[in-house]
Amino acid sequence: KATFKNTSSADFVVFDLTSMDAGTNSVFKASEFDFNLGGAKTVIFNTDETAYSINANFLGGVAASLGSKAIWNFYNAETISLGSQFGGSLLAMNAALSNANNIEGGVYVESLVQSGEITVLSAAT
Repeated sequence: KATFKNTSSADFVVFDLTSMDAGTNSVFKASEFDFNLGGAKTVIFNTDETAYSINANFLGGVAASLGSKAIWNFYNAETISLGSQFGGSLLAMNAALSNANNIEGGVYVESLVQSGEITVLSAAT
C-alpha cells in the first residue's frame, strides 16, 4: 500500500515522487493507494518514469473526489496502462494511455485506448 499524507496546513500540496520511482520501490507498483490530504484543495503528483502499469485501488472511494483537485503529472511518460479506477486528472502529453476502467478527471495524452469511462469533474465553488 502506498500512502499519500499531507502533513502541512497548506491548501496546495505537491508530492514529488521522482526519487521513489526507480525499480522495485516504485509507488506505482502498490496494490492500494491511501490518501490523507487534510484540507488540501489542490494536489499535484510529479513523477518521471517513462512506463507505468498502475493497478492500485484508491481506498475509501476517494477516486471521485480526487477528480476535481488532483493532477498526476507524468512528464516523461511514454506509456501508461491503468487497470483500476483512477482519480485525478492525468497529464502525460507524450504518452500512449491504455485505460481499462473509469478515470475520474481529465485526460491529456498523445493517444488513448479506452475501455472505461472518463469523467471530467470541476471543483465546487
